[in-house]
Amino acid sequence: MGMVISGAIDLPSGPSIVLVQLFGFLVVALWCRQS
Repeated sequence: MGMVISGAIDLPSGPSIVLVQLFGFLVVALWCRQS
């Protein structure tokens, strides 16, 4: 999760951050569902 946030911070401001955050949220949600 920390890596996803760091990657979002490194990206230029704009829709890119939103997409990365949404992707990270989905990954975390799916991971929590499986475990």
